[in-house]
Amino acid sequence: MEENLPNDPTPAQMLVIILGASVFPRAPKLAAGKAFYTSASDFKDYVISTDGLRVPAENVQWLFDDNRGAGDQLRDLADFLQTKSRNANTDNSPVRDLLIYYVGHGLFSRGDHAYCLAIRSTSESAEGFSSIRMSDLAGLIKDNAAFMRRFLVLDCCFAGSAYKSFQTSPLAAAEVQIVKELPRKGTALLCSSNSNDASRAPEGMERTMFSNALLNTLRRGHPSLGPKMSMSEVGELVREYLMQAHDDWVRPEVLSPDQQDGDIANIPLFANRSYAPRRMSVSKVRQIISGFPDIRSERE
Repeated sequence: MEENLPNDPTPAQMLVIILGASVFPRAPKLAAGKAFYTSASDFKDYVISTDGLRVPAENVQWLFDDNRGAGDQLRDLADFLQTKSRNANTDNSPVRDLLIYYVGHGLFSRGDHAYCLAIRSTSESAEGFSSIRMSDLAGLIKDNAAFMRRFLVLDCCFAGSAYKSFQTSPLAAAEVQIVKELPRKGTALLCSSNSNDASRAPEGMERTMFSNALLNTLRRGHPSLGPKMSMSEVGELVREYLMQAHDDWVRPEVLSPDQQDGDIANIPLFANRSYAPRRMSVSKVRQIISGFPDIRSERE
């Protein structure tokens, strides 16, 4: 049986939320496609798989391609977190970890330039009201997951029209907003792009560029790492995968807003499928034995 490390998340103590959309009927300028859905679906499969995180299906909240507005989805998320936390405390097995995965488009509202996550009901005439504002999601997390370790995976690009609204790049502005609004302590983010590039979903690929690299990394692991990989280690492996697989790759980034009490991005989280305990070769055993005194001669 797999042995858990002291800080190691156990499957039953983890909650997973999957957000985003593959089509945007009211915002036709936002790129749509099957790659978004496949990315979300495959990530869910990894989460519940016995070869993945092994999270119970009832601990996964799937809101991808949900037709409802942002308010309804956020209410569902609050109810999900409250119910699961309450039930877990009753069972004396409190929820320790929250993993949120989003794939779609990141954009800025026109009025107050708030960073938002596009959903199926997003309207290009009212992005801020029809999308999930990062500030609202952050507030929900603060209210309902204050004592959990929070891991966010954001696979989203940014609206080109927002560039003219900022003196700095919109990606840098988004990064500042995300880090500022989310709980600083106990939060780690794996972002599909850094503050200088926009994420991509190349035509012909079954998944987005980032999610494809992420899922291949999670399913393969790396023989040089331990039995479980941290978010920081996964981030490095995803960079290596992208660099080798694409000429126009976008560099992902791992962010940890507050590391004063330790960086949770370094906590073992994802099973390493390439891990194998190093077995000592016969020659190495003989080499070690040869260094010990000859017990028989000492007895004689």
